[in-house]
Order: sequence, then structure tokens, then C-alpha cells
Amino acid sequence: MLISTSKNDKQDKKKTNINDVLLKQLDVKDQQISKLQKSLDQQQLQLATLAENRQLKDHVQKLSNLLESSSLTEKRQANVKNNNLSNNRKHNDIKDKNDKPLKNEVVDTDNKNKNIHKSWWHFW
Repeated sequence: MLISTSKNDKQDKKKTNINDVLLKQLDVKDQQISKLQKSLDQQQLQLATLAENRQLKDHVQKLSNLLESSSLTEKRQANVKNNNLSNNRKHNDIKDKNDKPLKNEVVDTDNKNKNIHKSWWHFW
């Protein structure tokens, strides 16, 4: 029986050694799985961040286009306003030029009337 006990002990030790090795391998595999899961989580987070950044970039581009469009519209309106103002100034200048001779003529007419009055008195 000693031989059989010895054989049993040896087999038990082999089984224990095999079990220990298998447990160590399982631990290593579990650690690898854990690392891979963390890496996968990080990649998914990066992909989600990248997708969100693209959406934000598109939104910013749309807003930028709207601002450019608005800015161009404001510039056009300012140009139209400036053109209208300059046209009004030109119109006023023309009006002033036309008005000046009329004023002079009125003054001239007044002077003629005075001369006529003087001439009339002088005649009597």
C-alpha cells in the first residue's frame, strides 16, 4: 500500500501542479481580457468623442456660413445706404446749385425794383 499511496501522492501532486498552472493561466487570461476591455472602452470613448467633435465642427461651420452671409447682407445694406446718402448729397448739391442762381435772380429783381422806384421818383 505504500507504493500505491506514494503513487496517489505523486498523482495528487501532478494534479495540483496542473491545477496551479491552469489557475495561473486563467489569471493571466483574465488580466489580458481586462486590459483588452479597458482598451476597447477607451477606443469606444475616442470614437464617440470623434463623432461628437465632427458634429460640433459641422455646426460651427453652419454658424460661420450664416455669419458670413449675414455680414455680406449687412455690407450690402450699408453700401446701399451709403449710395443713397451720396445720391441725396449729389441731389442736394444740384439743388443748391440750381437754387443759387434763383436767389441771385430774386436779389437782382429786388435791385431792379429799387432802381425802378428811384427812376420813377427821379422822373417826377
